[in-house]
Amino acid sequence: MRALVYTGEGRLEIEDRPEPVPALGEITVDVELVGICGSDILGYMGRSPGRVPPLILGHEFVARRNGTLVAVNPLVGCGICTMCLAGKENLCLQMRLIGLHHDGALRERIAVPERNVIAIDNGGRGEVVALAEPLACALHSISMVPRPESKRTLIIGFGCLGTMIATVLRHIGGRGFHIIDNAEGRRALAGRFGATAVRAEDVGPARYDAIYDCAGYAATRELSCRAIVPGGDIVLVGYGQAQGGVDFTDMVRREYHMHGVMAYGAGAFREAVQLLQSGVLEVEGLIKIYPLEMGQLAFDEARSKKSQVIKTFLRIAADQP
Repeated sequence: MRALVYTGEGRLEIEDRPEPVPALGEITVDVELVGICGSDILGYMGRSPGRVPPLILGHEFVARRNGTLVAVNPLVGCGICTMCLAGKENLCLQMRLIGLHHDGALRERIAVPERNVIAIDNGGRGEVVALAEPLACALHSISMVPRPESKRTLIIGFGCLGTMIATVLRHIGGRGFHIIDNAEGRRALAGRFGATAVRAEDVGPARYDAIYDCAGYAATRELSCRAIVPGGDIVLVGYGQAQGGVDFTDMVRREYHMHGVMAYGAGAFREAVQLLQSGVLEVEGLIKIYPLEMGQLAFDEARSKKSQVIKTFLRIAADQP
């Protein structure tokens, strides 16, 4: 079968790979669409130490099982530890992510745990359901903040994760939140999601009750700490830079809270699928789809362009619509 393989920094190649052999508790699905995540791009650029070539990338995907569209949760816990039994598979010490710890979905077929597969039985669109993974991340991020719909909110970084957080906030009744993004195309999306674009230099101190940092750089953490009110909540969603930007003495004195976010649990993924099936997000103009053969171009454009396209997909089978 065909697979798009990350073979080295900045290099992707189509290779012929063996058919998957499902283990106990697994089933084989036919991959339909795969989204390119920011972490995939970091891997492709040689900046994700866990993604070691040769590796098949891809963890945001939908597939077919006996002709039925299915969403696949790519995060696999052990299923028996305290964290897994509490619905926190994302914190399982043995957690594995498809496309990181082993070969991912950028191939024609893949074997996955049957418990991670959700059938889409109402004729849902693949390119919409394929956004379940980032939407689940948004749901988990927002769960960190008490009564998030009532808070004066800032979202830093308005790519896929930022727009997914805005989607959830609007869905639960949040209004009037602000966004910051360096790219003009992304700032122009603010109104579509019920938000207002502001400039970082215009953000005053102690202005927001809740801040979602979807970029994760020292500068954005510094901005977050300055802009948060005493007792407020900063949610760290992105991880572009490992260190810097936090004055812990200031955190203690003003008693604000900083939450790290690691993906999501299985419950959030199921909820994300249900929300997308209900029509919570209109994707017109927000996505772009390439055939698998154009994988190199798709990754290069996803890396370099900051347009209003928030998600780039690769369509796996040549005969898919």
